[in-house]
Amino acid sequence: MKFRRIRSQPLSESVKTILLSLGLVLLWFLFADQATAFLFREEPSPLIRQTSGWWALVGATGVLLLFVSRKTIRRLATSRRPRADNGRYLDSIFRASPTGIGVVSNRVILTVNDRLCAMTGYSREELIGRSTRIFYPSDAEYQAVGSEKYEQISQTGIGTVETRWRRKNGTLLDILLSSSPILADRLAEGVTFTALDITALKQTERSLRENEHYYRTLIDLAVDGILLGTREGVIIDSNNQMCAMLGMEREALIGRHVSELPFTEASLAESPFRFDLLRQGQVVLSERVLVRPDGRQLFVEMRTKMMPNGTYQSIYRDISQRKQAEADLERLRVAIEQAGEVVVITDVEGAIQYANPAFVRVTGYAVSEVVGQNPRILKSDAHDQAFYKTLWETIVGGRTWSGQLINKRKDGTLYTEEATISPVFDDHGAIVNFVAIKRDITAQLKLEEQYLQAQKMESVGRLTGGVAHDFNNLLAVIIGYCEMALQKTADRHAVHEDLRNIHLAANRSADIVRQLLAFSRKQPIDPKILDLNEVVEGMLPMLRRLIGEDIELIWSPQAGLPPINIDPAQIDQILANLCVNARDAIRGTGTITLRTATIVADAAFRAAHPEAMERDYVVLSVADDGCGMEPELLGKVFEPFFTTKGALGTGLGLATVYGIVQQNQALIATDSEPGRGTTFSVYLPVHAGEQAPGRREQPEPVLPGNGETLLLVEDDQGILDVARTMLDALGYGVLSAQSPGEALRLAARHEGKIDLLLTDVIMPEMNGRELARQLTAMRPGMKLLYMSGYTAEAIAQRGMLDQEVDFLQKPFRFEELSRIIRRVLDGETP
Repeated sequence: MKFRRIRSQPLSESVKTILLSLGLVLLWFLFADQATAFLFREEPSPLIRQTSGWWALVGATGVLLLFVSRKTIRRLATSRRPRADNGRYLDSIFRASPTGIGVVSNRVILTVNDRLCAMTGYSREELIGRSTRIFYPSDAEYQAVGSEKYEQISQTGIGTVETRWRRKNGTLLDILLSSSPILADRLAEGVTFTALDITALKQTERSLRENEHYYRTLIDLAVDGILLGTREGVIIDSNNQMCAMLGMEREALIGRHVSELPFTEASLAESPFRFDLLRQGQVVLSERVLVRPDGRQLFVEMRTKMMPNGTYQSIYRDISQRKQAEADLERLRVAIEQAGEVVVITDVEGAIQYANPAFVRVTGYAVSEVVGQNPRILKSDAHDQAFYKTLWETIVGGRTWSGQLINKRKDGTLYTEEATISPVFDDHGAIVNFVAIKRDITAQLKLEEQYLQAQKMESVGRLTGGVAHDFNNLLAVIIGYCEMALQKTADRHAVHEDLRNIHLAANRSADIVRQLLAFSRKQPIDPKILDLNEVVEGMLPMLRRLIGEDIELIWSPQAGLPPINIDPAQIDQILANLCVNARDAIRGTGTITLRTATIVADAAFRAAHPEAMERDYVVLSVADDGCGMEPELLGKVFEPFFTTKGALGTGLGLATVYGIVQQNQALIATDSEPGRGTTFSVYLPVHAGEQAPGRREQPEPVLPGNGETLLLVEDDQGILDVARTMLDALGYGVLSAQSPGEALRLAARHEGKIDLLLTDVIMPEMNGRELARQLTAMRPGMKLLYMSGYTAEAIAQRGMLDQEVDFLQKPFRFEELSRIIRRVLDGETP
């Protein structure tokens, strides 16, 4: 009974202690996360949870083994069993224990088990009777452990410390050392200790803590923001970058719900939180906009994953620059897509990778037709191989090429474009693409050509204007005297025919002057509303005589032409010059065809003729089957004095036509091929009024005077004399003066009435306008008529005359002089 009682009591205590130790271990593993969260005030890292679990297991095991050893030794010491049985029992425990166990008295080793010998490298014989100082690497460590355990045993009955022992071979090991006296009130009876080798555990702990440090350093150095949170969305940790992105301290973040982060409402509505997907183990991708405290917005890309322990990790990447770059690229794309210039991108071999809509508009090719093709599909025969070789060598050499290209559209028509082709380099300086920016300048070149032509015409016009003035003065004298002489001689008189030839030559000279003034656009015009068909039909007899009998003239009018508003004499000049040009292009026999038609200037027509307006035109075309012209000559045919006829040509015919066309806001086009003839087409604007076309006026008879007195002022003596002779013949009284001063004196002396002042405009001392102002002040009722070798338009532009005054252009004919003087005296409007 007594054996059973002694046995039952220690077994009962042992069971309680074992159960308590196991219970503590179990509770620790169950509530380790909550305990560490409470201790650290945050969610423990995986490293902390792992090490804390190991330490719980090690501590509980040490306490349990110490208790079992202590109880066992104590029970054996008080047991009535034979000592041999007790020794065998103790040896069995020592051998079976995975932990080093020993008994000391006053820190002198009494016994140890095999495990402790294996741990330290000493044999049992080497240890028994030795001080435990043998285990410690230093006296300080030996003394510190002894003091600490003594204090713990005195307070709780058990002492546990971590220390370091030195093996027999000199290597160190980490030890969890637990000690308890065999008899609580008598330490001299001995102290039982357990030594658990925790070297591997400490190494693991150090590795884990190093990894923990690396992990923390890594996330703090990350360029992305990182958030850790609970299953419910409460933030438990963040890295430095996340704090920087939010403009908040870590302490201010921890404990907040993720929904409290400063996302814009719009981005939350577009990309709400999906905790349901997180709980399913999915990686949730989203983009949102964060608003920093300073008001700046950040675009962030989020990747969130629920971890196995129930926490989530989110990576926030600042994509503001990417978004800005995407926006810039989108703006660039839209700009390129909507640009009027052609943009083409090729690879390094020249294959087209991209073409914008302007390319489609200009070339007629769809993008799908040209991607992968070489730009040589646009190649025309306008450039030689050396041209393209230079271009290619320039761009593959890393330089930019600029110049003009004549290319061919899908429909075969040619166009000229101004191009800049540049290489595109990567970060290493290698060429990865070529980009060409091109502009269709076909219309621009045509306008420039017309502008240059207009400048030439203006320059020649300034020259011819001065020449025409002097020449007109001479012709006025010649024609005037010739007409007076013809009136005084009979048809059969010996000199009558000579006078007629002189008169014809003078009139032809006057026509040349008119041509000079026409292409310089200084020719006075008298536009009338007329039917083009009637004007052409009236010219047909003269045109047939002009081109000769070997050439057939075909007239093909379109009936019912709308009226046009133009000077009929200009139509005569156009027809005469174009027919003479056609005649000279025909060698031997041939055909000249005159046609009229109407055309509507639609978009296609205006594209081919950029100077055209959106209106209707009447077309007069003159076509021949002569030799035709080379393309390089077509751009020069309207230049003044340009001729291919050598000494036989004046170079004024087509220039005159061009001047008339420009003067009437008309158009002219030329179509010619060598060996196939030439066609000139003149596009005359349709008159928009209601008036019916007028007939060409018939010559009027000479209108004599009624004895009125005229004051004639002219600084050129020849014109003064011939004009006085004409006026005398018409029956007028004439007061003549060669200068404005003489005219003023003559008017002051004359006692009778002066009915009309006929004065030159440009004279020494003062011009005709100033003279008229002074004379009308002296004689208010006097009528005024101006004359000049310059046109009225040119004089008005120089401010010498008003547009409304009566004007006589030199050279004038006898009947013309009679009519205009009679009209002015009678007060009729022109």
